Amino acid sequence: MRFFIIPFLLLIIGCKHENALIIRQPEKFVKADITPSAVDSLITNEDVSEYMRKIDTNFSNFSVADIELLHGRRKPEVDSIMKLRMKELGISNSFYKADFDNNGYSDLLVLGGWRLGADSPEDELAYDCFLIMNFENNTSKIFELQKDFRNFDVPEIRYYEGREPLLVIHSSENMDYKNPTTKQITETKLTGKFGVFTEYNEKPAAVKIERIEYEAGPCLGTCPMFKMTINKDGAATFFAEYYNFSEGSDVDFNKPEGTFKTNLKNQEFEQLMNVLNYIDFKNLKNQYSVRYTDAPIADITITYDNGKTKHIYDNGMKGTYGLRAVYGLLADLRFNQDWVKVK
Repeated sequence: MRFFIIPFLLLIIGCKHENALIIRQPEKFVKADITPSAVDSLITNEDVSEYMRKIDTNFSNFSVADIELLHGRRKPEVDSIMKLRMKELGISNSFYKADFDNNGYSDLLVLGGWRLGADSPEDELAYDCFLIMNFENNTSKIFELQKDFRNFDVPEIRYYEGREPLLVIHSSENMDYKNPTTKQITETKLTGKFGVFTEYNEKPAAVKIERIEYEAGPCLGTCPMFKMTINKDGAATFFAEYYNFSEGSDVDFNKPEGTFKTNLKNQEFEQLMNVLNYIDFKNLKNQYSVRYTDAPIADITITYDNGKTKHIYDNGMKGTYGLRAVYGLLADLRFNQDWVKVK
């Protein structure tokens, strides 16, 4: 791996439910000692595959496999270019361990592939890559690193002096698939410092967020549909429409699942506010869209700094890594807060 030195980030620290953000220079970086966890005991590709399946049963058709067995869903020429980039970066294994948020637990970077059908050959896996963040009490969270399932994106762990490592995504997203070249590969630096993955930002914003209004819309499937509002004091309302607590045929489209209220816990409230400022939401695009249909929709409006507003409509919910992190945090709030049903 290559080593680089980059400037320290400013720390953004949220005050308790007042959202008066304080910016200060960070203390000297101290690398955390690794506390042994289940991740550290994983040795083989099959170990990692089984670990992922235990975390999420949706990975039953996913296998951590040798690089040679992985194929993109585009032209073979793209596969060749991206595998050449892997070779240049010294990526020869199917999983790597590093502590991306310096919490003292090893995280897991995984390269593998999906079997596209029960009859598909075991040596033809559709490439995908994931990062498993590891927390205390052997809890974990899986993040998909490819923004488009048709990409062949290569993740590189890049180490720096005096800070956490970054994850650099070498992407085929903007390739001309009729005439792909290595010059068309794009790079995006990601940080996991908030326990989620966002684009690395040397100059985070520092605005006072007054209100968040969020809606997760439908897809052609069982995507959760809900609305949520969060005020600057942490007061929140959650309107559960469909697929939040019920699945498939259990859903009654004439009967939404309910309306709930709570005051958000400090930890999750501050994490959300800090991530929003870190990704500098006010300077993101107003609209994003994937290049395929039937994808879920995110619609978010953020009121800040005495009534200013930012509205983002995201068809596919993949506009940026930072936005994906925000959507994930909002979705998690449905289940990690003490909601009281009011209707």
